[in-house]
Amino acid sequence: MPGISLSPGVHSRLVQQLAELEERKAALIDDFFPMPSREREEFARLLDEYLQRIEALVKTASLQENSNDNSVPFVTIDCAVEVKNLDNGQVYNWQVVIPTDSRVAKGCVSCLSPVGKSLLLSRTGDTITVNAPRGTAQYQILSAVMI
Repeated sequence: MPGISLSPGVHSRLVQQLAELEERKAALIDDFFPMPSREREEFARLLDEYLQRIEALVKTASLQENSNDNSVPFVTIDCAVEVKNLDNGQVYNWQVVIPTDSRVAKGCVSCLSPVGKSLLLSRTGDTITVNAPRGTAQYQILSAVMI
């Protein structure tokens, strides 16, 4: 991903996250989808795509030395995301986390939820459509920062 700059702190967090997820990938898949299913295959594909994108980002991004800018070029796990509901104009702040994170019950969004899957790997400015049990909603991603 040429032309992308990251702060050293964000770069370090992404490298650490990449190593942890690669190590835990099989266990995560088995924990949430122990039996063969379409959902298991989709989750495995999502993790593979995510890991490939993060690996490409950390390999090709240049470091902005002395920068405190925590922005990321696309929504990652452990990323704070500000979105605007295009139906009613309301702005929400969410954090995307892995499903085993205890913060899921505290207002964070699991990457397995309809919202989390729609957000993951999307870029600032993108419009996403979330198909949830309550209906369909469109959101514009206003910002994404690593926290």
